[in-house]
Amino acid sequence: MQPSIAERPVTPATIKGTPNAPSPVASVAAKGAPVPPRFTAEETILLRGLASGSSSKEMAAQMRLPRETLYRLIGDLRRKTGASSDTALAVWVLRNMGSGTSERRGGSR
Repeated sequence: MQPSIAERPVTPATIKGTPNAPSPVASVAAKGAPVPPRFTAEETILLRGLASGSSSKEMAAQMRLPRETLYRLIGDLRRKTGASSDTALAVWVLRNMGSGTSERRGGSR
């Protein structure tokens, strides 16, 4: 005689296809899949400016920040995204935040 369902051991094979089975997405997330970085509103403005080709002088003036603060924020963003340069950071933005940021602004550098 087979054991009743309540007496059977619970294994992945016994729960496969049931509502209690872990989803493939949950198992990937549990294995340490990278979590996208979160940005403040100020960082988002800065990322869009970098991607649109604005100079640091233009962005500092627009955001009303000293350039030193702007450079610190850019360094923080590079660490968050893993970018090795400002150009790599701009490429990261274009790839990950959509093409709505790709318009180039005029002005000197």
